[in-house]
Amino acid sequence: NVLLFMLIGFEILEVTPHLFTVLATLAVIPLSVAVRVLSVLFSTLPVHFRQWERGRVLGILTWGGLRGGISVSLALGLPPGNLRDLLLPVCYGVVVFTIIVQGLTMERVARRLYPSSTPGPQ
Repeated sequence: NVLLFMLIGFEILEVTPHLFTVLATLAVIPLSVAVRVLSVLFSTLPVHFRQWERGRVLGILTWGGLRGGISVSLALGLPPGNLRDLLLPVCYGVVVFTIIVQGLTMERVARRLYPSSTPGPQ
């Protein structure tokens, strides 16, 4: 992972965002979160049949799903061209969103979904 993110850091110099790629990134971010909800829901469906916790586990697993390393490495592996010029900045945008927004708000999401099990200030 360290090597992958070092390569990602070097390759970010190659990315030149345009208005279309920014708009595509803004459209893909909620789509990726929605797909994450569906994938977590379907993969944990047998557990939900036994004990449903009002979607709290689904919320934690969805919001905690930091993703992007594999998609960026696959986009980096594309040959130079229009497709790579579109997918690379979009992948970087989703990765930055998941690391910054989801990563920094994970504690607040967990406290909101599980208020009684988190220790308060003393």
